[in-house]
Amino acid sequence: MGSKAHSLFNFIILIFFFILSFSLNASDIRADANTYAQESKNPFRIAMFYPRDAPFWHSFINLMQAAADDLNIELETYSGNGNRFLMKQQFMSVLNRRDKVDAVIFNNYKDSASQFIKLANEAKVFSFLVNSAMTAQKNVEMGGPRENFPYWIGQMIPDEVGANKHIINLLINKAIQEKAKQHINVIGINGPVSSGAAISRLNALTGTIAENTHSSLLQVVNVEGWNEVEAATKFKALMKRYGDADVVWAGSARIVDGILEGERSLSVKAGLDYFTGGVGFKKSMLQAIKNNQVSVAAGGHYIEGVWALVLVFDYLSGLDFVDYGVEILTPMGIVTKTNVDLYLDNLAQEKWTGENLKKIDFKQYSKFYKPELIEYDFDFDSIIFQLY
Repeated sequence: MGSKAHSLFNFIILIFFFILSFSLNASDIRADANTYAQESKNPFRIAMFYPRDAPFWHSFINLMQAAADDLNIELETYSGNGNRFLMKQQFMSVLNRRDKVDAVIFNNYKDSASQFIKLANEAKVFSFLVNSAMTAQKNVEMGGPRENFPYWIGQMIPDEVGANKHIINLLINKAIQEKAKQHINVIGINGPVSSGAAISRLNALTGTIAENTHSSLLQVVNVEGWNEVEAATKFKALMKRYGDADVVWAGSARIVDGILEGERSLSVKAGLDYFTGGVGFKKSMLQAIKNNQVSVAAGGHYIEGVWALVLVFDYLSGLDFVDYGVEILTPMGIVTKTNVDLYLDNLAQEKWTGENLKKIDFKQYSKFYKPELIEYDFDFDSIIFQLY
């Protein structure tokens, strides 16, 4: 055999073994999940990592715990207390211990998701990203779930763009109607600059304003930790600078609380002089809608922890959710004056206690527990109606 032919033969053999090894790797990962399904007599152990203790995350975790109890999952929850280094330390501790969990769920707190995905992949622990997306640059670097990091089995992200586009357009139209103006000046107060959710919401704001010929975006400022007190201070500063602002877009319900607190020392009134709204179903936000201070809210995405838990549980049980999709975008509910009473009645704090959440049958959403289920039916309203 000539040297060129010999080199070509070696190259073909190399390619063959590369393809074979990749195929075996994917098969091994599927086999890992099947092994869990066939051999695990104990409950699956899943760890959830979240940024801080706050009303949104309290609801998120309480719902996950109720679902875990129903699905026979040992759920471990870890709060980062607003510290990304603590959160990473907790994550590493869970991955490195002898009795590793079966899967980890986490959000993109301070752009940590890509690192967590890589760490879980190295540890051969299944991972699922929830609640906040990675940046466009990181998405290019990482690829999608199961592409470059096969133990990253999926992600579920709220439709921040769709929800915030709806909010912004409604606020602009409301200002045009109520103030009889043809051009609307918009200012905004957003969450932390490093928050995936805040970044997505800002992109929705700037993109919508760019498409809307009847409005101008004057300035957007950020507050750390979605803090109400800082939001109030920055709102007062913005209104002194832009006294002609017609719309004050808010990145969250807590920021809306800060805006309404801040206006107390100013001679402006929400719902008359300016119009505001944002993401979040806090009771104070819904009550402000009923009182005509806030025009619109979007939310309900704290239910995503439950949906993620169901998908991971089914996957570990040998029922892959790949046909449903591995990159899932979930719609948010929209609340205005027309439907606020329904949400106020059903989102009251007493209805979201651990005891009351036992009324919800979370098994009905799992294909393992409900084999006749053809398609996943992840509907926030179905949760609410079970709390009556």
